[in-house]
Amino acid sequence: MFKIDETADSAAFFEEFERVCAKELTPAYSGSDAWTGVRVFDLRGANRLSELPYLRSHLEKIGMKNVAMVNYYNMAPRSEQHAHRDQSGNLLFGISRLHIPLKTNPLAFLEIEHIRYQLKLNEVWALDTSGLHAAQNESDVERVHLVIDVKRAPETEKYFPKMTMAVRLHLAKFIIIMGFKVLRDILTKPATILDRMSYIVRMVTKQNR
Repeated sequence: MFKIDETADSAAFFEEFERVCAKELTPAYSGSDAWTGVRVFDLRGANRLSELPYLRSHLEKIGMKNVAMVNYYNMAPRSEQHAHRDQSGNLLFGISRLHIPLKTNPLAFLEIEHIRYQLKLNEVWALDTSGLHAAQNESDVERVHLVIDVKRAPETEKYFPKMTMAVRLHLAKFIIIMGFKVLRDILTKPATILDRMSYIVRMVTKQNR
């Protein structure tokens, strides 16, 4: 995870989120109200960007053809998200996940491979979700992030780490872990693994307008 050399207007993003989407948050994982979200764009057909002109203008600067998914996420006070790895937002598949804090506090953290990061307002951070990551909000107020999955392209290279030996070893480790999980899911729940893999193919290959 690393901070991008650019700034974002967190207050403007948050005002638009509050006005359009804040009342539509639903649990990001079933059975937990502590971590909620709302998806406003993906490659399965979700697209509410006409309601969010400030967000859309930001995405157009990235290049809409380079955007795979956009969510708002809210962490409730005194809550945490368990450590996990994701297939979306994953460097192995040519995707980097951007985090822009819209509402935060000094007791809200992202934990990446057991290292805590504090993301501040108006900052943009890039995360490879193949790494083990978790989140904590130890404060008494909610924490809201805008999360954007960006495809690798010449104009988006600044959102991706350089392919150093450490990064290559990290990805090799993830490939081994993913191989075991894919084999497990093929044997126990093949429908879900096929759905996830088809979406990854769409993320990598589909060209947005």
